Amino acid sequence: MAQETVAFDYFSPHTGKHSKRTADIHLLHNFAGDWYAISFDHKAKDFRDFHVGRISNLALTGRTFEKQRKWDRDRYLSRGFFMTRGGRSTTVSIVFDSYQAQWMRERGAFHPTESREELPDGRLRLVFKTGENGLEAVARFCLTYAGNCTAEKPKKLRDLIAAKAQKACELHRHAVDGRASR
Repeated sequence: MAQETVAFDYFSPHTGKHSKRTADIHLLHNFAGDWYAISFDHKAKDFRDFHVGRISNLALTGRTFEKQRKWDRDRYLSRGFFMTRGGRSTTVSIVFDSYQAQWMRERGAFHPTESREELPDGRLRLVFKTGENGLEAVARFCLTYAGNCTAEKPKKLRDLIAAKAQKACELHRHAVDGRASR
């Protein structure tokens, strides 16, 4: 079934800039209450996730497209962590201590490729594949459970977590009257 290509202005928080985009929307996807238009972006000549709240001046172009036959929704979504994707595939291994593991067991999978391993001492290991660009989101996820979660691999993830934890400690160490000094 043919669909219509759209044009819009888009604000990227990564670059801090607005740009004009033309895209073929393949999927409207809700993640954690936010909507994303997963689209073939004519400017990038690749798929991009456009946060709907950052789109303005949406217009139909009059041009139609057919969804790309080889594009697979589940495979695409599994190449990232949360809504951050891209980069070379890497395997992530995270271990939750026995205290936190009891609540992690109650929750559904955090990633479509996730496998879980019960460890003899009550800990829980999560293993999944993601693109290297998703490691930033994985680091934020791990820091949510700081003190009860250890990233085993990859080393790049451990380094990201250590840097973020160090920065957080420095900001809190230098806080003045409840405001962080810069």
